[in-house]
Amino acid sequence: MLSKMHSTLWLRLLSCSLMLFVLMACSNSTVAPALSPTVSPTPKLGASGCYPPSPLDKSNIGSPEAPATTPAQDLWSLFLGGIPAVKEWGKIIWRIGASFRDPPHIVGLGPHGLRLLPLFLERHTGSNWNRPGGEWGTAFNFPVAGCWDLHVTGGTTVGDVWIVISS
Repeated sequence: MLSKMHSTLWLRLLSCSLMLFVLMACSNSTVAPALSPTVSPTPKLGASGCYPPSPLDKSNIGSPEAPATTPAQDLWSLFLGGIPAVKEWGKIIWRIGASFRDPPHIVGLGPHGLRLLPLFLERHTGSNWNRPGGEWGTAFNFPVAGCWDLHVTGGTTVGDVWIVISS
């Protein structure tokens, strides 16, 4: 038989355990805290209608450049003369991987399931564009306005640059 002190201790432990069990059962752990009105999640690049498109920067050599969405961050695009409009010939230079030398596969994926191959694909051997990797030149003539995903695969590099082509 337990002493009076041991039975009191036992009852207290049992009461605390039961109380914890009841509190856990009553809590709702699936409710996330509400976001304040000033906080919004970062939208995914290339979302519906290209909002937002890939960020463009002109500070490197004057033409807009954009990093591709790729885990290794080893793919860059440079738009000579800016982003072309519909049915305008636009040259895009690519820097791919640290030492990638084989021709990459580049395709434009556009509105309504359109697929567009570049007008040409050529290796560049010298350049003043300060980005790492092998350099390749392409040109596109986009047939329709809208959001275009320039999808690039080369070696272990896979990435996308999202642009809006205007009419």
